[in-house]
Amino acid sequence: MKPLDIGDRIRRKVEEQHWNYSDFARAINCSRSSLYHIFNSRDISVCRLIEISRVLNHDFIAEICSDNLMSYDDKPFLAIPFTHKEIDLSGLPQHIIDMIRCQLDK
Repeated sequence: MKPLDIGDRIRRKVEEQHWNYSDFARAINCSRSSLYHIFNSRDISVCRLIEISRVLNHDFIAEICSDNLMSYDDKPFLAIPFTHKEIDLSGLPQHIIDMIRCQLDK
């Protein structure tokens, strides 16, 4: 699979929208040093990415999926948290929840 470099994508969008790094870090409830860690990361938790997408009003998940980053041999995957031995879908966008339910109904 081709590297996603999600941190760089986030950094570019933050700069494109003229966010001050300190203000953006506050908006996503993290420290400025944690924000730099996000910018330098090649991966990120789904929950964090959803929060960043909300603040920036940009769907990074859709962007990643539409970029054809996966070869025919690679299969995309999604990490879903469990809470009290139950799947916790509450932090996922509705279209992802609908896709999961559709697959489970097959």
